[in-house]
Amino acid sequence: MLDPEVNNVRALAAQHGISIKRVDAILRLKGLEAAWKKEGKELQTELNNGMESVLGVQNTLSLSAAQELGEAAVEADRQDQDDLRGQLRERYVRTFWEPVAEGVDPVMPGILQQARETAEKHVQAAEDAKSDPKILGRHKGNPPKVQLLPSGKTPGRPKIQFVDVGGKFIDVKEHMVREKESARRRTVRQKKKVQPS
Repeated sequence: MLDPEVNNVRALAAQHGISIKRVDAILRLKGLEAAWKKEGKELQTELNNGMESVLGVQNTLSLSAAQELGEAAVEADRQDQDDLRGQLRERYVRTFWEPVAEGVDPVMPGILQQARETAEKHVQAAEDAKSDPKILGRHKGNPPKVQLLPSGKTPGRPKIQFVDVGGKFIDVKEHMVREKESARRRTVRQKKKVQPS
């Protein structure tokens, strides 16, 4: 404002990375502020406090959840919701509160136990499907082998161990889709061979 040639609107906009119109509006407000100060008009600098006093707002202390429960409880809830710590949480059983009338057994524990058992069965079935001889192409008399081979001809070199991991890294669904597509192509080829051209 003191040197308009150096601090022109375009230079200030480029310097602060804001639009020219915004800089122009700020400069107009600053000019009005300086003019009002010369005229002796009071400027309200704390609008929020001024409006609260005009409207008669009473400041009552409202405790936030962190203050009410304590920082430890809030931190515990935050950790409980954090999915990255899911592996550590699997060792513990979550507690569910269920309102139950007197003499009636709760429903949730049975449902949760059944869901846990079903999930374990699905995981085991998925692992077993990966080691299926149909997928791996292995026959019953051909078990997985571990081979130890030297890493060089020089004596004393470390040995390289090759372990057959089976279908550990096979996507069973993708494999089944490919098998079905292969069978479909096979039948189409056979039909073409049978039909004379």
